[in-house]
Amino acid sequence: MAVFEEVLMMGAFGRLVGLMPSAFRFYDDCGVLQPTSVDPATGYRLYTLQQERRAVLLRDLREMGLPLSAVRIVLDGPAQEASLALRDHVQSLEAKARQRLDTRAPTCQRALNPHRTSGCLWSIVVTVKNDTHPLEGASQ
Repeated sequence: MAVFEEVLMMGAFGRLVGLMPSAFRFYDDCGVLQPTSVDPATGYRLYTLQQERRAVLLRDLREMGLPLSAVRIVLDGPAQEASLALRDHVQSLEAKARQRLDTRAPTCQRALNPHRTSGCLWSIVVTVKNDTHPLEGASQ
Protein backbone atom coordinates (compact mmCIF):
# COMPACT_ATOMS: atom_id res chain seq x y z
CA MET A 1 0.00 0.00 0.00
CA ALA A 2 1.37 3.42 -0.96
CA VAL A 3 1.62 6.22 1.60
CA PHE A 4 0.81 9.70 0.33
CA GLU A 5 2.36 12.83 1.77
CA GLU A 6 0.23 15.90 2.16
CA VAL A 7 1.43 18.46 -0.36
CA LEU A 8 0.84 22.16 0.17
CA MET A 9 0.91 24.91 -2.38
CA MET A 10 3.30 27.77 -1.71
CA GLY A 11 0.64 30.11 -0.27
CA ALA A 12 -0.68 27.59 2.26
CA PHE A 13 2.82 26.49 3.23
CA GLY A 14 3.85 30.14 3.54
CA ARG A 15 1.01 30.85 5.99
CA LEU A 16 2.08 27.79 7.99
CA VAL A 17 5.74 28.80 8.29
CA GLY A 18 5.51 32.58 8.07
CA LEU A 19 7.17 33.20 4.70
CA MET A 20 5.99 35.27 1.76
CA PRO A 21 5.79 33.80 -1.76
CA SER A 22 8.65 36.06 -2.87
CA ALA A 23 10.84 34.53 -0.15
CA PHE A 24 10.06 31.01 -1.40
CA ARG A 25 11.03 32.00 -4.94
CA PHE A 26 14.26 33.58 -3.70
CA TYR A 27 15.17 30.62 -1.46
CA ASP A 28 14.38 28.20 -4.29
CA ASP A 29 16.65 30.16 -6.65
CA CYS A 30 19.40 30.14 -3.98
CA GLY A 31 18.94 26.42 -3.34
CA VAL A 32 18.29 26.67 0.41
CA LEU A 33 14.58 25.75 0.34
CA GLN A 34 13.51 23.98 -2.78
CA PRO A 35 9.99 22.70 -3.33
CA THR A 36 9.33 18.99 -3.18
CA SER A 37 7.96 19.27 -6.68
CA VAL A 38 6.80 21.78 -9.22
CA ASP A 39 3.54 21.18 -11.07
CA PRO A 40 4.55 20.93 -14.73
CA ALA A 41 1.23 22.33 -15.98
CA THR A 42 0.97 25.36 -13.67
CA GLY A 43 4.52 25.91 -12.40
CA TYR A 44 3.19 25.91 -8.82
CA ARG A 45 5.78 25.06 -6.21
CA LEU A 46 4.64 22.32 -3.84
CA TYR A 47 5.94 21.67 -0.33
CA THR A 48 5.42 18.94 2.26
CA LEU A 49 5.03 19.14 6.01
CA GLN A 50 8.45 17.48 6.32
CA GLN A 51 9.94 20.79 5.10
CA GLU A 52 8.26 22.84 7.84
CA ARG A 53 11.13 22.70 10.36
CA ARG A 54 13.69 23.72 7.75
CA ALA A 55 11.51 26.58 6.52
CA VAL A 56 10.88 27.90 10.04
CA LEU A 57 14.58 27.67 10.93
CA LEU A 58 15.47 29.45 7.69
CA ARG A 59 12.98 32.21 8.49
CA ASP A 60 14.30 32.59 12.04
CA LEU A 61 17.94 32.71 10.93
CA ARG A 62 17.21 35.37 8.34
CA GLU A 63 15.12 37.40 10.82
CA MET A 64 18.12 37.56 13.12
CA GLY A 65 20.17 38.91 10.24
CA LEU A 66 22.28 35.85 9.47
CA PRO A 67 23.77 36.20 5.97
CA LEU A 68 22.61 33.67 3.41
CA SER A 69 26.08 32.13 3.18
CA ALA A 70 25.99 31.39 6.92
CA VAL A 71 22.39 30.14 6.68
CA ARG A 72 23.58 27.54 4.18
CA ILE A 73 26.23 26.39 6.64
CA VAL A 74 23.73 26.15 9.51
CA LEU A 75 21.18 24.27 7.42
CA ASP A 76 23.46 21.94 5.48
CA GLY A 77 26.99 22.12 6.87
CA PRO A 78 28.75 20.17 9.59
CA ALA A 79 27.50 20.86 13.12
CA GLN A 80 30.83 22.37 14.21
CA GLU A 81 30.82 24.86 11.32
CA ALA A 82 27.16 25.70 11.97
CA SER A 83 27.92 26.38 15.62
CA LEU A 84 30.86 28.60 14.70
CA ALA A 85 28.78 30.56 12.16
CA LEU A 86 26.07 31.20 14.77
CA ARG A 87 28.60 32.15 17.45
CA ASP A 88 30.34 34.58 15.08
CA HIS A 89 27.02 36.18 14.19
CA VAL A 90 25.99 36.60 17.82
CA GLN A 91 29.36 38.22 18.59
CA SER A 92 28.86 40.57 15.64
CA LEU A 93 25.38 41.53 16.88
CA GLU A 94 26.75 42.15 20.38
CA ALA A 95 29.54 44.36 19.02
CA LYS A 96 27.07 46.40 16.97
CA ALA A 97 24.80 46.80 20.01
CA ARG A 98 27.75 47.97 22.13
CA GLN A 99 28.75 50.44 19.43
CA ARG A 100 25.19 51.84 19.23
CA LEU A 101 25.09 52.17 23.01
CA ASP A 102 28.49 53.87 23.10
CA THR A 103 27.41 56.41 20.50
CA ARG A 104 23.95 57.05 21.97
CA ALA A 105 24.72 57.00 25.69
CA PRO A 106 26.25 60.51 25.78
CA THR A 107 23.12 61.95 24.16
CA CYS A 108 20.94 60.21 26.74
CA GLN A 109 23.16 61.44 29.56
CA ARG A 110 22.93 65.01 28.27
CA ALA A 111 19.17 64.67 28.03
CA LEU A 112 18.93 63.53 31.64
CA ASN A 113 21.28 66.16 33.06
CA PRO A 114 19.30 69.38 33.55
CA HIS A 115 22.26 71.08 35.28
CA ARG A 116 24.30 71.43 32.11
CA THR A 117 24.06 74.35 29.71
CA SER A 118 20.70 75.87 28.89
CA GLY A 119 20.92 74.26 25.47
CA CYS A 120 20.91 70.71 26.79
CA LEU A 121 18.28 68.39 25.42
CA TRP A 122 16.45 68.09 28.74
CA SER A 123 15.87 71.84 28.98
CA ILE A 124 14.62 71.87 25.39
CA VAL A 125 12.17 69.06 26.17
CA VAL A 126 10.92 70.89 29.28
CA THR A 127 10.43 74.16 27.42
CA VAL A 128 8.66 72.45 24.54
CA LYS A 129 6.34 70.72 27.00
CA ASN A 130 5.66 74.11 28.58
CA ASP A 131 4.88 75.43 25.10
CA THR A 132 7.68 77.99 25.06
CA HIS A 133 10.44 78.41 22.51
CA PRO A 134 13.60 76.65 23.73
CA LEU A 135 15.90 79.46 22.68
CA GLU A 136 13.87 82.30 24.17
CA GLY A 137 15.70 83.72 27.13
CA ALA A 138 18.75 81.52 26.50
CA SER A 139 20.93 84.51 25.72
CA GLN A 140 19.78 86.47 28.78
